[in-house]
Amino acid sequence: MKYLIVGDLHGREPSISYKNFDAIIAPGDFCSDATRSYQFQTLRHFLNTGKTKPWYQFAGGKKKAQAMVEESLRDGRVILEKLNSYGVPVYVIPGNWDWKGDTDSKWAYERTNKWPGLIEGLDNIVDCHHQLVKAQGVSFIGHGWIFGPEYPQQKQDRDRLTPEQKTKKRKSYNSQYRKLKRLFEKSKGKV
Repeated sequence: MKYLIVGDLHGREPSISYKNFDAIIAPGDFCSDATRSYQFQTLRHFLNTGKTKPWYQFAGGKKKAQAMVEESLRDGRVILEKLNSYGVPVYVIPGNWDWKGDTDSKWAYERTNKWPGLIEGLDNIVDCHHQLVKAQGVSFIGHGWIFGPEYPQQKQDRDRLTPEQKTKKRKSYNSQYRKLKRLFEKSKGKV
């Protein structure tokens, strides 16, 4: 098998001149960075003040922020349609810019998982997120949509969390770890 591997496209269509491949591996970040500067403003605000403020407040409110997310999703869909058009399997996982739904957000729109709609109807797109996908003697196991360590590695990062937040993150980490471990145990042959 010959694989074409592309990733971190962030809304930019790849320039692919080589055509002799059997499948594409694309590990996420299809959507554009329309909201990036506001998300970094949120991070800087937190680091400077110790207080959280949602990124959409920096962007001018939820209505403007939603329009930015929709733009980002359209850009991501264009990229996925392009990859789909090559007529070979495209093994994907959602990246941290692919709007999989932020369960910690207070904004219902942002909590909604937009990933299924992003890949819907694209016959060659194979979602490998927390899946074991077998293809021609090779198993693909995907683990996507991660903003950073699932459980904070640094003491200073752990200290910023309440005991309840630490417990929630630890449970989520353990659940994901067990799920992936089972997939690896089920797989036979090359992964």
